[in-house]
Amino acid sequence: MACGRPAIQPLANFAGLPVPTGTLPVPIGTLSGLDWEMIAGRMTAGMRAASDGASVRYPVSVKGVVLRDGRVVLIKNRRDEWELPGGKLEADETPEACVAREIAEELDLVVVVHAIVDAWVYRIAAGIDVLVLTYGCEATAWPATLASPEGNDVRPFALDEIDALPLPEGYRRSIRRWAQAR
Repeated sequence: MACGRPAIQPLANFAGLPVPTGTLPVPIGTLSGLDWEMIAGRMTAGMRAASDGASVRYPVSVKGVVLRDGRVVLIKNRRDEWELPGGKLEADETPEACVAREIAEELDLVVVVHAIVDAWVYRIAAGIDVLVLTYGCEATAWPATLASPEGNDVRPFALDEIDALPLPEGYRRSIRRWAQAR
């Protein structure tokens, strides 16, 4: 320990999945006073220092991979990208409850939430980083027409179409993993 701060630990390895590299703000190891000042200088709106003084905390977004007939349901966001349905984890809410609630709000679908599929830190824009958790989900019933009560563009895409979409790579990885697991 340097400067009374413990070493940074890597992100958890969920369900035996590999932890993406290059996601930690500083190399793993013991923090020196200089390292600590470097981290403090790199803090952004999406991060805040943890109370232990050695780790960085990110907002958490929980997303669901919803498949039907070889197609995945995606929603267009304000950045003109496609993404999985889901949203911000609220205080005292489990990730599973969050993704079920968010999918109900965004798609008016009731889902059964299955296993976690992936976890990674996503840089939305300069200074905005979010920890994204994705879960495999299964709708209990499908409406005649899929639409968003929130007014967002919603579409089911064939799995072979996702590479051509403006879609973050972490979502593509989650979609493929869930499709293979089913």
